[in-house]
Amino acid sequence: MTPAQFMEYMASASLQAAIVVAITHWLCRIVHPPNLQSRLWNSCHVLLLVVLIGGLVLPHPRLVNPWSVLATDVVRQVVLTESLLGRALFGIWGVGVALCLILLISEWLRVFRFLKSCRPANAYEMSLTTEDGGEHGTFHRGQPVRVLISRHLGSPFCCQWQTPVLVLPEFILDLRPEEVLFVARHELEHLRSGHPLQLFIERLVAITLWFHPAVWWASRQSSLAREYACDDAAVTERHEVVGYLKTLLAIAERGLAKESNGAVLFFGAGAGVIALRGRRLLSRSEAPTWDDRPSRHFWWPQTLLAVTMLASWFLWVPLDALASSRTRWSPWPRWSANVLHAFDVPARDFEPYEVRTRWHELSTQSGTPGSELPRLSEPDAR
Repeated sequence: MTPAQFMEYMASASLQAAIVVAITHWLCRIVHPPNLQSRLWNSCHVLLLVVLIGGLVLPHPRLVNPWSVLATDVVRQVVLTESLLGRALFGIWGVGVALCLILLISEWLRVFRFLKSCRPANAYEMSLTTEDGGEHGTFHRGQPVRVLISRHLGSPFCCQWQTPVLVLPEFILDLRPEEVLFVARHELEHLRSGHPLQLFIERLVAITLWFHPAVWWASRQSSLAREYACDDAAVTERHEVVGYLKTLLAIAERGLAKESNGAVLFFGAGAGVIALRGRRLLSRSEAPTWDDRPSRHFWWPQTLLAVTMLASWFLWVPLDALASSRTRWSPWPRWSANVLHAFDVPARDFEPYEVRTRWHELSTQSGTPGSELPRLSEPDAR
């Protein structure tokens, strides 16, 4: 991939991401149950990941080519400028990705070390986290949920790599049993709904598009929808709202400042989020009806979102001045075409993309055939 191709790829992916996020937000204003909104935001991030991967492994459409109408000398100067600017932007982007990866890995390592410092819950503590008071704990998709206790924790959280884990602060055990059960319901709903995997996908998208404000905004909206959905799962009756709010306040008073990473799903998730959740629960308790049943026609928002992603795929910003104007599609990326050829799958090459050849043509047309090619990346079939 050349510097110009990198600029074209990132600009196009950013535009497509903004469109998909905007449509998801609009759909969430129509689809009200938080559990469906959470699924919509998860679909949004999955589609964004598909867009990012597809831009690397598939040819893309070129509906317009503004460089074909410019003079050869102008195009040649644009190529030189794109080479310098693209390399600089790639360096900045690479530094941002590296920092985000370092932050994520450090968070995971910190969580691993913290889990080792926690003690397993005893039979009585396990019984507080189950609906029937059983001493053997609860199960998630056939796996027993590992319940740990820590005195150095300000808020409950859950996580899952191989085994689902629920971590409770020791002070939680001093609350009334029904309040402990509220916390357990909330965190176990995160596990049942697959929220740890959703969070991982969100982090992958946020790391790749770390500079995109719409992506970070979408992550926050997704986080709110997840918390709202788990609040609804924790509070099953209207009369439980007051007790649940007391539990939220008790946790807020016990040091939410200790939460410092986003690699796990905290019950508190910040004082501001707790305030939003509290206001929403109060508003819901005052509504004429309590039940907020999911729509049976949820297929259409997800279908519309997928169609939006496919439509946005045709919106590629034409930044590569060396791209051919003789075809409406870019060539297959060379490495993915080689993979297909290895399995005897034909990958049509619309027109070979040879950087040095195109540069030589421009140099010849501008009357400077002896000019040196600027140091771009190795030729790539794009």
